[in-house]
Amino acid sequence: MRMWRDDREKQALFEEVALAHLSGLYYAALRLTGGAADAEDLVQETYTRGYAAFDRFTLGTNARAWLYRIMNNTFLNQVGRAEARRTRSFSATSPADIAAWEAPAADPAEILLDRTLDARLSAALRELPPDFRSAIVAVDVGGFSYEEAAGMLGCPVGTVRSRLYRARSLLRARLTEGMPELPANDLSGGAP
Repeated sequence: MRMWRDDREKQALFEEVALAHLSGLYYAALRLTGGAADAEDLVQETYTRGYAAFDRFTLGTNARAWLYRIMNNTFLNQVGRAEARRTRSFSATSPADIAAWEAPAADPAEILLDRTLDARLSAALRELPPDFRSAIVAVDVGGFSYEEAAGMLGCPVGTVRSRLYRARSLLRARLTEGMPELPANDLSGGAP
């Protein structure tokens, strides 16, 4: 439903509604993609698609959830395209050989992220399947309720709960890998 007279008015209204969520979207994109440049690209694509679809947005509804849903769908589409490209080889040179020729410089955002969030947790998040990572980012990073996350992810609430349970289990297993087992709590206070 169009609420503006011209493109300038549309742009001003979009900025008012959408730009308030920029930092939260960037942080969530960083958790989804695992890298600052990819997160910036994802947020830019999210805002581009959001602006293009702004005619269909209902003013007064949850713009944050609307933008997160656009971002999640964009992320999942990008992951699917990347996986499809990986299955086709265009070079006789192996990816390992190419990586050995040019090692990328450390990304300052990654260094900062690893300092603010345990490096093992960052790595474990990046290893999660995209659907699980999306659920974790929506609920645990974005702070959305299960119902809001279900709407954004386009699945039932039970699926969100299941993905969160499985994602958290995978994270827990990955993060406790190689750690010594803690003794069981002895509630007797040590008396036989």
